[in-house]
Amino acid sequence: TDATNLHKLLTDGAHAKIAPGDSKLLVGAEATRENTLKGLNWLAEQAKPGDTVLLAMFCQGGPLGDSGDRRCYFLSDSTFAGRDKNALGESEITDALKNLKSDRFAVFLDVNFKGYTTTAKGIAEPSLGQTPYREFLGDDGTDDHGASPGHVVFLATNGLAASLNLPDQGLFGKMLVD
Repeated sequence: TDATNLHKLLTDGAHAKIAPGDSKLLVGAEATRENTLKGLNWLAEQAKPGDTVLLAMFCQGGPLGDSGDRRCYFLSDSTFAGRDKNALGESEITDALKNLKSDRFAVFLDVNFKGYTTTAKGIAEPSLGQTPYREFLGDDGTDDHGASPGHVVFLATNGLAASLNLPDQGLFGKMLVD
């Protein structure tokens, strides 16, 4: 609902006036790991310097591996047990977006990296690490490895807690559309 409502707002011709061919909407069964990676690669290939690029993700996440220092995003075909193979790792997002030319890149992210259930023992709590959301912020190429110029991430929470929900959608998504 959140992604669909935001997509409608941006492509309805009355607001942001984004052409249908300049957007991708992946929801439900279409929001697979493969399709999301294809979409991120398409975004990086198509966006030119000066283009405004918006990316919105509404999903659950978890630790990748057993140490908790790497994170992944669960998609429609992801499982906690198989997350090393079927979830979208932060490094895969980094790789997909590394050639993004846009210097006006905004990410709207509603993720809970504790949004999983498992009975497995020895799974570390996910952490945000030293450079949270670097997969979207990029690297400016300096010794400090700051965010790429013009890259920003707007968060529903810090990613370690569930965001607030309304009866039919998330509060974050509702605020974006309203």
